[in-house]
Amino acid sequence: MPFAQIVVGPPGSGKTTYCKSMAHFLGLAGRDVAVVNLDPANENIPYTPVLSIFDLITLEDAMEAVQLGPNGGMLYCLDYLEKNLDWFVDELSKSNIKDKYLILDLPGQVELVTNHTAVPKVLEVLEKRLGYRLTVVNLIPSHLVLHPNLYLSALILSLQTMLHLSYPFISILSKIDTLSPSVSMVLDRNKTLLTSPISDDPFLARYNDLTESLVSLVEDFGLVGFLPLAVEDLRLVLRVAKDVDHASGY
Repeated sequence: MPFAQIVVGPPGSGKTTYCKSMAHFLGLAGRDVAVVNLDPANENIPYTPVLSIFDLITLEDAMEAVQLGPNGGMLYCLDYLEKNLDWFVDELSKSNIKDKYLILDLPGQVELVTNHTAVPKVLEVLEKRLGYRLTVVNLIPSHLVLHPNLYLSALILSLQTMLHLSYPFISILSKIDTLSPSVSMVLDRNKTLLTSPISDDPFLARYNDLTESLVSLVEDFGLVGFLPLAVEDLRLVLRVAKDVDHASGY
């Protein structure tokens, strides 16, 4: 059975760096890897994809044709892909990907993976028509851990993404090498940094009880956890690869 990673994350999360590095790492490990670009705004991709959504539609074309902004244009492109799934399957079949380990590079726009139908439909096609065993890799910028309220938001969005996509799910804090050594060490030991999410701001203080309840829900039940990743650290890349293998049954 073939396998696939679906790499998602917000803009600036370093997802394309991870995708390129992971493909290279897996190639060195002896796996035959193919990368598919499904980001219609990703013009300067640092890898050679076996298939790109650019062959079907680009963000620039969508914005010009239907007079939409960047966010609306992105949604339009993924809707267009959903309506052309037969093209997607045919092009993948022509790409000689049989038995290859597939990495899908998705856009970072959060609503595409929290409440939109196109991405689940694409994944369903990969699973049911092409027989792929899928794992979702969700990338979150590591600097969010320095701001407890933003970190809590990232946790909730990660949980929503996990529930919406309904596949084995690995969450990553990317680029931890940009953090201070002390913070990186805490992350490396898989400890939480969600220790003081309560705000002193008078406007936000009204949400303190809600925030405490959300923190308790996430931490007490272990609903979402993050693996640290710095692409220069082979040990961390290997840990991520092993966790993805375990999730997919590779």
